[in-house]
Amino acid sequence: MKKWRRFLAAFLVGTLMIGIASLPAGAIGFSDIPSTYGDIDAVNYVSDNKFMVGTNDVRFGPTDSLTRAMVVAVLYRKAGSPSVTLTNEFTDVLPGSYYAEAVSWATQNGIASGNGNGKFLPDAKVTRQDGMCFLYRYANTTKTYSNKIATITGYSDYGNVSVYARDAIRWAVGNKIMDFSPSMLQPKSIMSRIELAKAITRFGSNVERIVAGYDNLGFINSSSNFTSTKYYMTSSHYSKLSNAYKSCNEVALAASLADRINNTGRPWGGSCYGMSTVAILDKLGKIAFNENYFTSKTMYGVTALGGTARESAINYYQDCQRYLKYGTSGTSVSSVMDICRNAEGPTLFSYWWDVIKDGKSVRHGHTVIVNSCTLSGGIYTLKVINPNATAEQTMTLNSARVLTTPTGKITLAELAAKVIFPEKEYKNVDIDGETNVDSGYSYAASQAKAKEEYSAEPFFSEPYSILEIKLAGNYTIWNSENQYLSWNESGLNGTMPILDSVMIANGEFAPAEMLLYVPTSENFTFESKSSEEVWFSVADSSHYSRISGSGLERAVLKADGVIELEGEQLDFGTAYLPIGAMDQNSSSLFTLKGSGTGKVRVEYGENEISAEGLTGEYTVRSIDTCEGSVKAEQVADASEARAEETVPIFELLR
Repeated sequence: MKKWRRFLAAFLVGTLMIGIASLPAGAIGFSDIPSTYGDIDAVNYVSDNKFMVGTNDVRFGPTDSLTRAMVVAVLYRKAGSPSVTLTNEFTDVLPGSYYAEAVSWATQNGIASGNGNGKFLPDAKVTRQDGMCFLYRYANTTKTYSNKIATITGYSDYGNVSVYARDAIRWAVGNKIMDFSPSMLQPKSIMSRIELAKAITRFGSNVERIVAGYDNLGFINSSSNFTSTKYYMTSSHYSKLSNAYKSCNEVALAASLADRINNTGRPWGGSCYGMSTVAILDKLGKIAFNENYFTSKTMYGVTALGGTARESAINYYQDCQRYLKYGTSGTSVSSVMDICRNAEGPTLFSYWWDVIKDGKSVRHGHTVIVNSCTLSGGIYTLKVINPNATAEQTMTLNSARVLTTPTGKITLAELAAKVIFPEKEYKNVDIDGETNVDSGYSYAASQAKAKEEYSAEPFFSEPYSILEIKLAGNYTIWNSENQYLSWNESGLNGTMPILDSVMIANGEFAPAEMLLYVPTSENFTFESKSSEEVWFSVADSSHYSRISGSGLERAVLKADGVIELEGEQLDFGTAYLPIGAMDQNSSSLFTLKGSGTGKVRVEYGENEISAEGLTGEYTVRSIDTCEGSVKAEQVADASEARAEETVPIFELLR
């Protein structure tokens, strides 16, 4: 492809002037397109990609009137010229003509139709509003188009737009698909070939990226650019995500989310997935991230500032991943890469690899945006936007799972790809949050739909528990049936059935996490063979409990609220929530943080906590699961709480 991107900004944003002196002379090869032609970039793009050809070998015909045959032929080529069943529906579509297959494809996909009298009218001229209707219908078939909608009442001739074309014109204005004067739409003027070339060039392109040169935000995925003390999320974002979990009967994840956000002991762990998702959704027009959080025209103008709404939004999308399934994960390189190659728009690409450090295996995870993926000689070449960089990068991947990045080579343990379809993949979560620009998207409707679907079709036919683990260290998890799962440098293995799983990429230098859906059990025992920090939680339909910390050798998490810990030098945190409490308007997740030696037993009752074996100071906190905020906190000296003493939680927290 010739250097069209450098010049595309000139007509996408009129105030941006970029020279064209670097374009090779005679790049186009059309006698009517000189090197000084103002829209040479658009002609380059459509001719390079063979979407449009000249009216003959040496003439492009930029000002020639556009015909219906031309439009469907161009869109058919842009769609990849898929195989199609030829029809003889129209008497004026000649078999063997350059547009015959395109007409069949367009009519079969609802992009075009005839005049109702058996004719397609291939040579009829196309108006500007009809041209936008063709593109708008095509956009709807791709499922990855931008659906940003603009008002048109500010144009003096908006009343001239036909009723059937209003949505298409609003879409074209909102996504800068076509040039419009400040005051006129000119919907019934005849559209020219160069206008189609420019519209095709702009279709699916991120105007902001072309202007700024980036899809990234104005900062990289680094702890210095995020709040360091805890995983920051505003109560508004927290409530949306937590309530969406609850509406889908995933209250265990809602409890885990509350614990994650309010546990100040867990520092920032990487937001690569959140940053990538924000960039893609902004590109697709589903959210207006920079318009809401910065005054700049570009995503690159959004700068880092810890503990703000923009950081909350990124963390919000990061946590969406805890709920979603990738669909294609851990399978062959070709099956995952085919998703990236065949996607109409940008793709989320997550990958995980193992690093052995001090004899311990840590699985790291990272997510990037794939803008394009090509295959040649068994090597996949990916053009990616990396949250850890400030410009597009090139990566290569071979069939042996060796990923070559600008910083070196990595042998991948698992890989996954996802094309974001907001109406489908994120149907259970109000992903648009406070940045919603699509007035037709209803959070309440998404909740109702999710609740209906998951009530009618549960994930599994048998009761299940969700285990949350860090893919680091060396440990084994046992259930009450004496089945086990172990994690070590060779990966995850064992005899406990895994019904489903969700991988969580936490940044290039942070251990990945996994949510494991397993058959439910009365208790789970966690045994660690190292003294490093661990994190393990279990949840089912009746409770959520969690243990974390260092010095842990053995922990038993029981459904009745009892947590037993063993270790020589324990520095730990525990949490417990009876799931039934989530149905109330206000309910609390109680956590205890402290230290101990030997054996510690914590029992969470309905309104009290009893603890044995604590040493030094300990902290008890009450987290409001509806608001996502700390209701109360109490610090006490363990010497004042004897081994058998029961501490009333309401008295302790008042």
